[in-house]
Amino acid sequence: MHEPEGARPRTRSPFAAAFLSLIFPGLGQLYAGAPLRALAFAAGPILLLALSAGMVLRVDRIALLGFLVDPGVLDAVFVVNLAVLIYRLVAIVDAYRVAEYLNTTAASGAGQAGRARVPRNVVSIAGLLPSSCHDRQPRRRRRYDLLAKDVLGSG
Repeated sequence: MHEPEGARPRTRSPFAAAFLSLIFPGLGQLYAGAPLRALAFAAGPILLLALSAGMVLRVDRIALLGFLVDPGVLDAVFVVNLAVLIYRLVAIVDAYRVAEYLNTTAASGAGQAGRARVPRNVVSIAGLLPSSCHDRQPRRRRRYDLLAKDVLGSG
């Protein structure tokens, strides 16, 4: 007879978490199971929306339209849009990585991440390169030290 297994931990799709963070920053972290992180990512956009709504409600519509057509303001809006884009990309990548991390910790049990793995981002891989080339350095140094000793000793 088949023995019933214990409840399997529920895994969250990293892609779904990333997609939810694309819709609104913090939704993916909330879906993945990190509510405080979700609150941290959602606080900025929520406050920005509240500030914008307050400005729209208090300022005359014609004056607001004239203000938004000003070339200096359009440049500032462009820069703010670039900053928001970067913020949203960070939120998307973070939601994906949080869901992936929480899935591996749930699968391995005891709160430890699963198998050790090589980091995939370019910065971490670049940090590994000098350590792999470190073995050749002492041989070169010894060779140059011997050459320097010969040059100094012959004079």
